[in-house]
Amino acid sequence: MFNIKLLLLLLAVSWFHHGQAVQETKTEEIPETEPETESEVKISTDSTPTTSVSSKCNIYYRNYQWVLQDCVCRCFQNECLMQIESDQRKKEGRSPFVPVTEELCRSFISRKCSVGFPVVAEFPIPAPCGCNRKPGSIATERFYSLCHLLKFSAENRKPFLTYSYCWPF
Repeated sequence: MFNIKLLLLLLAVSWFHHGQAVQETKTEEIPETEPETESEVKISTDSTPTTSVSSKCNIYYRNYQWVLQDCVCRCFQNECLMQIESDQRKKEGRSPFVPVTEELCRSFISRKCSVGFPVVAEFPIPAPCGCNRKPGSIATERFYSLCHLLKFSAENRKPFLTYSYCWPF
């Protein structure tokens, strides 16, 4: 019975394009009535941040920091957010982040990601004016695994604030 479930899971995952996420849009303003597209990236946007990040960091301040997290490239929105998460890792007994240049970090992006547990991540969206530090909105996207999230984030220079594991697609 277990092999059948595993086979069905692998079959379902193979229907989706490798490395992409699924798309859904949600805003607090007037909902758009556009027809649903066939895209695989799921995005929901909210104008109020729902992150568990410390209030002393501005999540909309863009000064990208590149680090290695367990030998995998990760991009952070700014040094404050990176430092808070690195300190949390140290408290939990895990290895701290290793700051590197963007070029070096990109050489540590996973080439392929295996099937794993799906995750939902929150991404900061800049204010419509494009002003740095000015509050914007938060977009939520789903990924097939943490590996897919880290790969997407680093390849697209799109740092995420938080992520959590979720029920499969």
